[in-house]
Amino acid sequence: MAEQHYIIAISAPILFVILGIIVLKICLKIAKAEKRTDIKWILISIGIQVGIIMFCSVPMILMAFSDGFQDTEGPPALMYPILFLAIFIDLNIINSLYEVGIGKSLFIFLIFMIPLGFFMFLEIWSLIEILL
Repeated sequence: MAEQHYIIAISAPILFVILGIIVLKICLKIAKAEKRTDIKWILISIGIQVGIIMFCSVPMILMAFSDGFQDTEGPPALMYPILFLAIFIDLNIINSLYEVGIGKSLFIFLIFMIPLGFFMFLEIWSLIEILL
């Protein structure tokens, strides 16, 4: 039973990158982006987006595991400003890479978050099952 969770934990990031490339390529076609649409820039964009999300969320995850939120008002007091900052940075990076405008950058960001959220759920679920 645990072997299935190991397979999910190992294959989820690989599937995320493959699906992320496909989704980002489709979004760039829909948004009619003309600059930097080859695979090299798509991989760089995925790396930057995931890096920003991890850079902003890892301190909060570590605080949650170490019970660091008990001294403050709780996670929402820290999460909301950091979440808005990460989204703002991510939208501006998409806009500066592909030069499609903020509206189309928001569309690309929202569509890209669907596979990211799904595979993060799979990864967390499988890791919890492995640890328990």
